[in-house]
Parts: sequence; C-alpha cells; structure tokens
Amino acid sequence: AALVGDCRCLSEALLGYPVRRWLIDTEFRQRILHPDDQESVMALYRQYQSETGDYDLEYRVIAQDEREVWLRETIHVIGDASGNPVRLTGLCVDITERKNAAKELSRQLVAVQEAERRTIARELHDEVGQALTGLKLSLETALRLPPHPPPNARPLPGSPEISASAASTRRDDSPA
Repeated sequence: AALVGDCRCLSEALLGYPVRRWLIDTEFRQRILHPDDQESVMALYRQYQSETGDYDLEYRVIAQDEREVWLRETIHVIGDASGNPVRLTGLCVDITERKNAAKELSRQLVAVQEAERRTIARELHDEVGQALTGLKLSLETALRLPPHPPPNARPLPGSPEISASAASTRRDDSPA
C-alpha cells in the first residue's frame, strides 16, 4: 500500500493545480515533475515508500501556467512497531527565487571573470607592445649609426633595459 501524505504544500496557490487532482490521481506528481528531475525524484519516492527515515530533496515541477517551480521537500517517514513505513510528514517550500538568484550570481561572476581576463590580456599586450616599440626605435636609430662606432661610443640609452623587459614579460606570461 502506498503511503499517504498531505499535499497541501503543493496546493493550488503554489502551482495552480486543484488539491483534488493530487488526491485522485496517483500519477499526478510524477507527471508534473520536470523531465530532468523525474528519475532521481521518483527513485527517492520509491525509497521512502519502503524505508523509514528523513529525506531532503530539491527538484523542479511544472506549474499549471507552465512556470518552472523549484521545490525543497523535507520528509519524515514514520514506521509502525515493526519499522514498516505507515505515514509521512514533511514540509515543502518554494525555493524558485533562491535558485534564480544563485543562477544570476553565477552568470554575473562569469561575466566579471571574463572582463578581468580581457583587461589582463589587454594590459599584457600593451606592455609588451610598448617595450617592442621602444626596442624597434632604438634599433632603427642604431641602424643609422656608422657601421664601426667610434671608440668613445656608448650604447643607446635604455636599449638593454627595453630588450630585457620585453623578453622577461613574454617569459613570465608564457604558458608552462
């Protein structure tokens, strides 16, 4: 025999279905489960039909107006003297807003991470680009010098530093 539970938690006010449907149609609950949640929820329902204990689950149902509603259900299965399940009590809460808020926060986090990646990439590109431009200008200046510098010639100011900076920036940011 199937356990009998109170279906007020899934009443007309929450999902739009008349309570009478819950009481008459034994397959009604399964039909309104979200397709992605049917297998796991029905497996748990079968388990608490045969075992006493406490159960906690979150799942989606489709309301009469076709909204997706997230529910959190906490169930306590009461057994007889032999330990056979005879009654269940529990609480069912609409957690749709919480789930939607978590989904939105996750979406925002991904957007912020992507923006940060773009900023870092742009900064690295600009830093390396500036160092290479400086090096190019130094080399162009060096090419205009006579092939054999006079004995008192000095290196172009900043050339070794610019070259080292460009090389180290590239090495620091290279994939391992």
